[in-house]
Amino acid sequence: FSFERQGESVGIGQGSEIGGGLLRFWKGRYLISIFADGEGPAADSAVLQLGRLTAAAIRDQGTPPRVVGLIPGRDAGLVDTSVRYLTSPVLLNQRLFISHENVLGINRQTGAVLAQYGQDAAKTSLLLIQYPSTAAATAASRRLMAAYLSETGGADRGRRPDGRWTVVRQQNTFLAAAIGAPSEAAAEALLTATERALRSVR
Repeated sequence: FSFERQGESVGIGQGSEIGGGLLRFWKGRYLISIFADGEGPAADSAVLQLGRLTAAAIRDQGTPPRVVGLIPGRDAGLVDTSVRYLTSPVLLNQRLFISHENVLGINRQTGAVLAQYGQDAAKTSLLLIQYPSTAAATAASRRLMAAYLSETGGADRGRRPDGRWTVVRQQNTFLAAAIGAPSEAAAEALLTATERALRSVR
């Protein structure tokens, strides 16, 4: 659901959006898509009614992945509809290209969340990944710096050819990267806010 999300919730299930005659929502362990062959108020009304009935028939309530709740919120400039939960490097590269190789070791056992902070010139992407061990997080951090910040000699920060800053930080089993920030200070501020949230993790 989060990978394709673009619009605001319409109050169905545990997260939803509608547009162009397509209603998408999730509830429990289900992802539901309801499509009307045609657009307009009548089509939207029918799709919404069917969506509400479907959501009511699903008794279970789901819990968002833990890592999604650990990123800074709107006070840090979070764009709500940009939050993507990912379990594949292919999906990550479709939203933010890192490398042709799976340098971050993203798989179904790791939890990765990608989110946007700020708009236009102030836009920064935050990538937060939780690994099963500190050793795995350390190895992934080193591979990321070697691949994505190769021009800096493997340092944990650098200014990319497009003039935007990337800073990488590891904390225990977590790897956080502020990517495409307008300045080094902006990247640091976002990572500092992320670290505050991670300190509460036991």
